[in-house]
Amino acid sequence: MSSLRQRLACYAYVMSDLALGLGRRLGIKSLGSGKRHARYSPEKSADYAEWYVGLFEEILGGGAYHGDVCELGPGDSLAGGVLMRARGAESVTFFERFQSQHDRERERLVAEILLEREKEKRNFVRQSRFASQSIDGIFNDFRLIQGVAAEDHLRSDPAAYDLIISNSVFQHVLDPVPLLQLCYDRLKPGGRMLHVIDLRNLGLLKRWGELAWMDTPPALHRLMVQNTGRPNRVRFQTYRQWAESLDGDFSVLIRHLVGNKEALGDIPAAEVSSEIWDASRELVEVARPHFTPTLRSHSASDHAVATFLLCVTKHGA
Repeated sequence: MSSLRQRLACYAYVMSDLALGLGRRLGIKSLGSGKRHARYSPEKSADYAEWYVGLFEEILGGGAYHGDVCELGPGDSLAGGVLMRARGAESVTFFERFQSQHDRERERLVAEILLEREKEKRNFVRQSRFASQSIDGIFNDFRLIQGVAAEDHLRSDPAAYDLIISNSVFQHVLDPVPLLQLCYDRLKPGGRMLHVIDLRNLGLLKRWGELAWMDTPPALHRLMVQNTGRPNRVRFQTYRQWAESLDGDFSVLIRHLVGNKEALGDIPAAEVSSEIWDASRELVEVARPHFTPTLRSHSASDHAVATFLLCVTKHGA
């Protein structure tokens, strides 16, 4: 690691992570997590739900929300599930690792905004069950499992899904590949999953540079993140190799490369200009000598991927 201050910052992260882990063992599950939407206006929460539900629908195509849908990491808002039901899902299950706080009255307001917007711009998918339900009925129909890691529940839960989605969740899972595999195993034949995965530092050691967190020894990094859900530092190569091992189909879309603050638009890697790729690879090569050895071996192209979308389809429809 490049400086004493950087090492001391790592130790401070370790102490805060230990404190959070101790709090959970003492039964304090919320500890300030899952409060993002409580800070938003109902209109802003509705905007967010429209954005991410619409994004997944745009990528997956019309009719994406059908049958049984599962979302990982909804935080303190289930509003996206209202849109998924309105657009065709028969059921929605949410897995939330942290004990998020849900204000039913506030969520009712967000749902009313979303449903009014849906009526203005499109016809509902008129499932008889959904069409006859009150907003309370819709929320009561949701299956919310929180305060437990999704992988722990999925190992014993026989439920199968037509669609599993997540938005910036897997970077917070200490060992994400087993969870990816469990999600894949829980897909019905022909089922799909789409995950937005953010590989950036998310503020971790950012004052020392975008890639400075690659310098931290693996054991120390694990102590910094294991309870808090800080980014796990699992790189693109690991996700790519897992996807390549499947008997299903997969595709990858690139949103950010290293050094790009503006989103590239969720496009295939081949559509990213060579100039942007070269600039990102150059930043990686400049920082690479300081990387911990296990990360130094990854290719510059793999390290250059900063945010991507992983779409998988299970065979057997």
